[in-house]
Amino acid sequence: MWFLSLLFTVLSLCYLSISINFSGLYIISLAGDNLASLSVFTFFALLFVVTMASLTNRYVYHNALPQLNSNHFALTIKSIYLWSFFGFALVMLSILLSYLFGGGELSITHASLVDAFYYSFIMALFPGVTEELCFRWLFYGVLRRQYNKILSATVVGIVFALLHFNQVSTTKDMIFLFVSGLSVNYLFCAIYERTGSIWPGIIFHVVWDILSLNNLIHFSDGSQPDEHNVFIITLHTQNELVSGGGFGFESSIFSIAIYLLAMLAILHGYRKEA
Repeated sequence: MWFLSLLFTVLSLCYLSISINFSGLYIISLAGDNLASLSVFTFFALLFVVTMASLTNRYVYHNALPQLNSNHFALTIKSIYLWSFFGFALVMLSILLSYLFGGGELSITHASLVDAFYYSFIMALFPGVTEELCFRWLFYGVLRRQYNKILSATVVGIVFALLHFNQVSTTKDMIFLFVSGLSVNYLFCAIYERTGSIWPGIIFHVVWDILSLNNLIHFSDGSQPDEHNVFIITLHTQNELVSGGGFGFESSIFSIAIYLLAMLAILHGYRKEA
């Protein structure tokens, strides 16, 4: 019976989380490629997602979920800097390892760094906020009240990885993406458990995506880079463990190792303070 109960809960949460997430994406899609419109529509999409998640917590789960920010975590300038630096350091380490072991070449274009950064920020803001709200706060938050944390994080990670399968086409790429999606979800769940707040994960996620969405820093596949790409990295390797395959360096062996090592470090610090 517990399995049927878990299955029903998971299917319900999948429907809620994915519906909220993709509804927001639909709002953003109305903006097209115009950066000003994209900024405005991103704001309204985020407002819609936050409102829907809050209403779901209040009327579906009767305020069963914890507050978005616990009393144990202070959202200060210092904490924002700390988690921003944490995300920046890890993603740059992954990029550097891919570059070094992939025999990479770096080129710099004449694109505006300020414009490229703002474009990357807007592109990173929605997934960074909504994925943490939908998957780590709503999905994981509901499951962990009924089941153990490892099972809850694993279930959420599986769904989280599968949700990105539309971005790859081969079985090998799907395997890389599945392992990396599961691993990074463990990291985000560890951040949530460590701090009791959704905000550090959001900050970390947005900073990571700013540098990894192939906008500001572009991993070239031989195609012409777009106008927002400033730093172009070309890898000269056929080893997909290094390149990450079709999904890119976020699925590389380096990124997966970084996700898991960072998760262990965070959980170790959490147990040490407990």
